[in-house]
Amino acid sequence: MDAHVNRLRAAFAAQLLAQQPESVLDLGCGAGFLLAACAAAEVPAVGADLAAARVAGARAAGHLAVAGSLYAPPFAAGSFDWVAIRHVLHHLDDPAAALAAAARIARSGVVVAEPWNDSLLPEQRVAMAVDAWSRRQDRRQGRVHHANHAAAAIVAMAAVTGLQAIALETVLPIAREDAAALQARLEPLLEGLPAADPDRQAHRALLARAAREGCGRPGPVVVVLRFAAGSV
Repeated sequence: MDAHVNRLRAAFAAQLLAQQPESVLDLGCGAGFLLAACAAAEVPAVGADLAAARVAGARAAGHLAVAGSLYAPPFAAGSFDWVAIRHVLHHLDDPAAALAAAARIARSGVVVAEPWNDSLLPEQRVAMAVDAWSRRQDRRQGRVHHANHAAAAIVAMAAVTGLQAIALETVLPIAREDAAALQARLEPLLEGLPAADPDRQAHRALLARAAREGCGRPGPVVVVLRFAAGSV
């Protein structure tokens, strides 16, 4: 994993650990980077993920993890002090249901992160265009990959569950994607796309634009949500 991703992961872990959690459930744990950060801080943590392969990877790294629906994780109400949901909501058809599940399981609160681009920067606007194109191809190939959820949307979804935002942070180290790496990343997404499809021309235009203006790397928006005193 490259330095940019590692830096953003560390920032998210720091924001979670700043809440001084007694225990953590990581919904959408992947291979377990957050579980490792919790272990280093001596905070008990468990991961849950939809993909059995990712759960197996987390377990192979020595972490506790379970496979199952993120809409109904197999844990009782109030099982964990804090729940983390990083870069997961835009992969779900019903993000509000996942947030509701997190709120049910959490005693103190939930920390949510979603990818974020600063549209004021030209290279970030290129990145947003590339991302929109990529997600169209993902959906065409049957994957769930919706637009990122803005902070206001996260706060609104969480409010229904009784969670209130107590902190909001955007993190955007300036970094650009290498042109060759960008082309290699997008190329597989052309598979099965008809020769006359407008997205083939859009693909070429995006690569040319990225060569001229650069393609920025996204950062996250991190929202810390906590139950009001006496609400749980």
